[in-house]
Amino acid sequence: MKILIVDDNPSNRKILRGALTRQHHTVLEAANGEAAIASFTTEPPDLVLMDIMMPGMDGRECATRIKALTGELYTPIIYVTALDANTALPTALAAGGDDYVTKPINFEVLNSKIAVHQRIRELHHELMDKNQQLTRHNLRLEREQELTSHFFDTALRQSYLDPKILRHHISSAAIFNGDMLLAERGPNGGMYLLVGDFTGHGLGAAIGTLPVAQLFFSMTKQGAWLGEIVRAINNALRAFLPRDMFLSACLFELSANGKLLTIWNGGMPASYLLNPATGKLRTLESQHVPLGILSDAEFDTATQVLEIVPGERLYQFTDGLYESTNSAGEMFGETRLPTLLENANNNLFDTILGDLQQYKSDGEQADDTTFVELICSAIPPPDKISEEKTDRKDSEQGMSFELLFRLAPTQLRAMDSVSPLVEQICATTPLTYHRSVIHTILAELYSNALEHGILNLPSTLKSSEEGFDEYYRLRNRRLENLNDAEISINIRFEPVAKSGLLHIGMQHTGTGFDVGSLGTIADAPYGRGLLIIQGLCQKLEFSADGTNATVIYNLANYNNL
Repeated sequence: MKILIVDDNPSNRKILRGALTRQHHTVLEAANGEAAIASFTTEPPDLVLMDIMMPGMDGRECATRIKALTGELYTPIIYVTALDANTALPTALAAGGDDYVTKPINFEVLNSKIAVHQRIRELHHELMDKNQQLTRHNLRLEREQELTSHFFDTALRQSYLDPKILRHHISSAAIFNGDMLLAERGPNGGMYLLVGDFTGHGLGAAIGTLPVAQLFFSMTKQGAWLGEIVRAINNALRAFLPRDMFLSACLFELSANGKLLTIWNGGMPASYLLNPATGKLRTLESQHVPLGILSDAEFDTATQVLEIVPGERLYQFTDGLYESTNSAGEMFGETRLPTLLENANNNLFDTILGDLQQYKSDGEQADDTTFVELICSAIPPPDKISEEKTDRKDSEQGMSFELLFRLAPTQLRAMDSVSPLVEQICATTPLTYHRSVIHTILAELYSNALEHGILNLPSTLKSSEEGFDEYYRLRNRRLENLNDAEISINIRFEPVAKSGLLHIGMQHTGTGFDVGSLGTIADAPYGRGLLIIQGLCQKLEFSADGTNATVIYNLANYNNL
């Protein structure tokens, strides 16, 4: 160690120097308090041996001054004194001394005390290093918190959160939030909504919001079909995130007239669709795995398309709601929310939120919680969307074209044969802005042609949950054995007065089906696709045996969709 000896007696200093040098210490000397302060300032020692009784500045004052100079560093001061330990030493130690040895000096005791204080000094320095590391870590953590907050707040600020259409509540379990909520208007005036829940929390989850938000906002502004959006997000997350991270998400698209709702749910709790006027409650379970897990070839973009009674309300939440606990540690659970929804009132969102807050009380919030109410009614277009649509109608009439697609068994067995067709059909304006509607029309026509016309699957199987499973087992088995079948799709676009008509003809080589038996029962869990197409299109006709379908979609109707 580097040791400073402070003593006005040269003989005492010489004795101490000799003893310390033999112990391989480096020795500095000062004859009085003023010299000790000067030496400490120019060459700080590791330890000070201090005489108390000195002329001028005594050891007490010198110790106080030295301690003021050391700051957070631990520089021990050991008094070397002949004073009575019971009278004068307590005040000396209170002035800044850390220990003492009495004269005449027992050098074994002195060496032991030096060794103890050397170890204390080393431990103190280790603690300071760890504190500095902790400080740097806390600074990084604060920066991460700022970045996380920035990512989520930016995404939320970009969202179209009109309280007349969408009400939401977001509560974080910690500073970091793994939930996300995105909302945007489409070019046709409809509403897109994403409610998501990343695995984990923190900067990792926040970073995941970047590609998700970018894809969501860019694709919804183009009027993309919901399946296209989830496919793009899935591929981005799979390439971007580590394998132990994924995004459970539910995406919705509500048409501008509030009559058509498209849903894709991957790993989220069930959605609830409530008709407040009748009290009817529909439960819409997740049908897919979360985003960022499956490869593109395995990924399923199939959506649910529902006809909506104006005024119905959609409720979606993350699993943090179920996992909220009361003071007794009991979870909110999966049955309370449906019960609350069935007892509907005019201010249901606040009622549910109030019940949740009351239930939690002082209980611990184990996970982030997001709760959303979407009011399914006609959506008044904002001024900016109206202006965009006016400009587009005046300048993007488009040009006529005709396309013919023939799908053989290889294409019919593909998980998603419709999306690639829609991409080609809608590659140019103004059809680009109608991709979601065109996809819905083609998907419903294709499903009827394949499942009923070629595979001869009975829709009545879908009357029960077990029947649904049997229906899709039959579908997969018959598709595997399909060798000689074809679906032909003829697309013709006809520009008309700053708008246009899209003619779709679909023909299949199967035995056909009874057209009259489909789409006649609006409340049935099957056969409602044709009713949806009728609501979207200017014309829908089938041949008598159901092998040919003809549709005319009027682009001018997008204001009413």
